[in-house]
Amino acid sequence: MSIHSRFDAALLAAEGDLQAFAAKDPASRGRIHDIAFGYSSYKAVLHYRLVRALNEMVADDNDATREIESVAALVSSRGKLLSGAEIHPRRYIGQRFVLDHGWAKEGCLARSGMRYSTSMHFTPDASRIQV
Repeated sequence: MSIHSRFDAALLAAEGDLQAFAAKDPASRGRIHDIAFGYSSYKAVLHYRLVRALNEMVADDNDATREIESVAALVSSRGKLLSGAEIHPRRYIGQRFVLDHGWAKEGCLARSGMRYSTSMHFTPDASRIQV
């Protein structure tokens, strides 16, 4: 898969996530611009999508100098700083993923070994996972 197609796929996934935020988060009132620029939890998901695309490039290109891998680590760190949540890039998250409140318990869920499915909505109370 080419570099452009990796990023195109990440862009489409991020767009789907944005639409899911607008549909599932009543506080957003469907305002996509506000979600894209103001929701720290969306920033965590967006950075995950970008890092995942970079890591797939590493796997395809055998990044011998580790340049792409280093960029992926920087993007991942930036996402964590902006959102308070780190979604491990080797985890699989399906389409239309919503993470509610980035500064909450999501990191604990990401380390639990679960495979995230399509259209999951995490809330700060880990016992309330909405599908």
